[in-house]
Amino acid sequence: FSPDGKTLYHSDSQRNTVFCYQVDYDGSLGAKQPFVKIEKGIPDGLVVSEDGRVWVALADGGHGVGVYNADGSESDFIEIPQEMCTSVCFGGADLKSLYIVTGSEGTGSDRGGAVYRIATSVAGLPVAPARVKLSGS
Repeated sequence: FSPDGKTLYHSDSQRNTVFCYQVDYDGSLGAKQPFVKIEKGIPDGLVVSEDGRVWVALADGGHGVGVYNADGSESDFIEIPQEMCTSVCFGGADLKSLYIVTGSEGTGSDRGGAVYRIATSVAGLPVAPARVKLSGS
């Protein structure tokens, strides 16, 4: 979610695109809109920082994390020595540590499962617990 809770972001690895949805006051979602088309690597996990930037783990040759402004323009790129980044999250007492998780499937590398920690100048958003009501429950 964006810092104001009005936008939901979703990585679609099959389409190499991060999509966004407007969130209405009742929690319903508006139409799916493309946020950013990934050109190098495949978007996997993502997280949002308090300044509204979207940090996307880039698998399948991405070699890092793409950082995108709220308008979808690229802000930064964090390169790591592993071609498959699968997930990202902010942690630490001040939420200014970015943790990057890697995989190795199909890469021939034995470094899958590594976790990198990068200090950032901006804090991530705290993760809110979800309450999901399934149909019929």
